[in-house]
Amino acid sequence: EAAGQGQDFLQEQGLDLEELLQQSDSGRVGIRLTDLPGNLQDRYLKLQDEFAEESKPFVALLIWFFQSLLQEPTHGRRLEMLDNVMTKEVLRLQAKASMQEVLGIVGNNEDDDE
Repeated sequence: EAAGQGQDFLQEQGLDLEELLQQSDSGRVGIRLTDLPGNLQDRYLKLQDEFAEESKPFVALLIWFFQSLLQEPTHGRRLEMLDNVMTKEVLRLQAKASMQEVLGIVGNNEDDDE
């Protein structure tokens, strides 16, 4: 819904997203938060707060993991550790997707976790 609102906003402002992207050297277009409609500003700020809150536990875990990884004496053991972490992350994402499906959460949240 927010993507549609963003496109509506651009159209209301007489802006063409494809044209803006073609004019950009990097393929990115800058926009100020204050240029967005209030509902999109609120949604962005809410997502930012949610990410900050959800990421707190992972920061300490990542520091510990990489320190442990560096201290492992063998390459094989480091690979085992990485495999273990990746397997757990796949399971976490699958569980999250299942919960979203059960709860009827609609939307594409791929960028949230991948």
